[in-house]
Order: sequence, then C-alpha cells, then structure tokens
Amino acid sequence: MSLEKVELFLKPRPNEIDNVFEALCSICWARVLSISEDTVKALFKEGSMAAPILDNICNLRIHCTTLEDDLVPAVVSLLRGMPNLNSLSIRTVKGPWNPEPSSGFGTEYWKLQNLAFLHQLQEVTVQYSGHGSNEIEFSTYILENAQNLKKIAIFLGSKDEQSKAAAGMVSRNKMISTATIIIRRRE
Repeated sequence: MSLEKVELFLKPRPNEIDNVFEALCSICWARVLSISEDTVKALFKEGSMAAPILDNICNLRIHCTTLEDDLVPAVVSLLRGMPNLNSLSIRTVKGPWNPEPSSGFGTEYWKLQNLAFLHQLQEVTVQYSGHGSNEIEFSTYILENAQNLKKIAIFLGSKDEQSKAAAGMVSRNKMISTATIIIRRRE
C-alpha cells in the first residue's frame, strides 16, 4: 500500500531541515504532491542536500506568495527530481503584504536548466501574482519547449495584465505543441 496524494505545508525551523528532507524522501511513492513555499525553501537552503528523486510524482502543486527570485532555484531543484511530471500547478496566494518584484529569471535561465520532465508535461496552471515577471517567463518557457503540452491556464490579476501577457505570449511565442492557451482574470 502506498500514498496516492501528499500535502507538505511545513514551516520548519533551520535545525529541522533534515526532517523535511526525510519527509520528502518518505513520500517517494506518491503520485500527487502539494507543497508550500516554506517547505521548498527549507529543502534547498545553502548547504542542504540535493533533491531526492521523486520519479513517481506525476502531479505537482506549488503554493507560494509569488515565484520570487529566491524561490526559483529551489523550485528548479525540486523539478529536477521529478522526471515523470505531467501536470504542474503554481498557485500564488494574495495577501496584505507587498512582496518585492521578482523578475530575475527569464526564459533563457529556464532553458539552461534542462528539466527532464518537460518532454511529457501535458497540463500547466500558473497564477500570476502581479509582482514581477518570473511566472510569465516560466509560462513562456513551457509553451516554447513542452512538445506534449495539451493545456496551459494562466490566471492574471487585471485586464491590463491579461492583455499584455496574452499579446506577449502570442506574438513572440514559438510554441512547439498545439496546446490550448487559457488566459483569464484571477477571481
């Protein structure tokens, strides 16, 4: 018997990072993983271990405030351990805080990562936080490189953002698949 779905929403203290790593390793047979920003960051702080191989995970949901610059390398490390991923969701949470704009990682950065799951990725959902361009750049990278992508849904905060993102993606995108692109305003 094995777990089908796991949710890891931890707020570990610095001395508990090994426990978080062990928890992630223990769920290697799960097929669906929902994970929080704090958990991802704890796993990949300076000097932390490499990501465990989670090759059974086919559906990943990352919950974060924004795909901020200090989260992106940790997300990349996590994604590297999931070669069989076919559904990815990055869900941002609106809050009363005003995070720093995150725009340090363009499509060229993502291309350099050689993410193994990309060839079988079929469905992506990205909620744009409105704070920088990392979510949009990542979405563009997916559109340009995921040959088996069937659907990508991007949720934006306003009509202006929606128009700008849609125009940018459609006009400069070199889509490799025949994916359906859904761009909607976030409720």
